[in-house]
Amino acid sequence: LNAYQRKSHPHCHVDAQTTAAVLDEYCCQVPAIIVVALMDTLSGTLCEEPSAHKLYHRAAELTERPCVHREQTANASAA
Repeated sequence: LNAYQRKSHPHCHVDAQTTAAVLDEYCCQVPAIIVVALMDTLSGTLCEEPSAHKLYHRAAELTERPCVHREQTANASAA
């Protein structure tokens, strides 16, 4: 987790925009955002990725940790 947070390990440079395949134990491609959500949740790294709240919430449930996703709030001055 420390390497993930510092981005100091060559296999930790994965983010939600990664186009390279992330493979599971059966060599099946996994969307990078799923890996990112789990690693962010485990490491406590806050995320503001749009439209990812449900995924981060599920990662929090699975890991029994707090959700690290911050939902975008509507612009208060627009009201």
